[in-house]
Amino acid sequence: MLLRASGIYKSFRSLLDGVPSSILQDVSLSIDYGEIVTLVGESGSGKTTLLSILGLLEPCDQGDIEFEGNYIVRGGMCLLNDEQLLMYKNQSIGFVFQFHHLLDDFTAVENVAFPHYINSKNMSYSKDVAAALLTQLGLSSKLNHLPSQLSGGESQRVAIARAIINSPKIVFADEPSGNLDSKTSKFMAYKNVQALEFGTEMQADVSRVILDVRTQEEFLNDGSIESAINIDYYQPDFQQRLAELDKTKTYLVYCRSGKRSADTCKTMSEMGFPKLINLDGGYLAFSKTFTK
Repeated sequence: MLLRASGIYKSFRSLLDGVPSSILQDVSLSIDYGEIVTLVGESGSGKTTLLSILGLLEPCDQGDIEFEGNYIVRGGMCLLNDEQLLMYKNQSIGFVFQFHHLLDDFTAVENVAFPHYINSKNMSYSKDVAAALLTQLGLSSKLNHLPSQLSGGESQRVAIARAIINSPKIVFADEPSGNLDSKTSKFMAYKNVQALEFGTEMQADVSRVILDVRTQEEFLNDGSIESAINIDYYQPDFQQRLAELDKTKTYLVYCRSGKRSADTCKTMSEMGFPKLINLDGGYLAFSKTFTK
């Protein structure tokens, strides 16, 4: 198992009255090598927060995280020292942010080269690697363009190249097309997945994971799944409804209870359906959309 999280809790205190607001409650998931998975949920359901916790960009209140069988977070406490944390973020994971977060004063090729330079200590070599990667992503004519000179789609491909240049074992993609208009977003969602898949094939001896975050509307509208269904393992009509579903299609399954949802999806997975898990009844879903 590449990544396993269990019992994740996270809350934020209101700036007005100091009252804590729970964002994540008892969230657990596991991701194996070579999978491409999607977290789906409404705005505010905690998708980005969970992604940030898994990437060690922010702490959780409680919970454990294992990476390749080793605990990196235990009881909400990060077990890595500063050097180990830097290596985890630079070598083991890649992040694609919704709003690119490119460095404005540096060119496309420089933005991509910086994570590689941390280890190579040779900027000329790192820029050559970055240029080759950007060329393969269709940006050969944009290498020396500043972010302000790139389109939204081009900027996102630069961000993807930056995320995969060190051949990470897992790529976290936080709504990579969420800041584009709906027509462009649908097109770029497809292109971005292609670009991310390219990253998984850079070295044949390493199996990578892509963990993608999208809103429920994006997920339903981009062709990834056919429909959202409210089906419950604990309801008497479960078997009858299950028999009416097409196992060749992908469904977004949701229940109002995390346990009900997990049990429902576990049963469906065992019967040959894609594994779709609503993590906490708030339409935050862990969806194993397909496996490499």
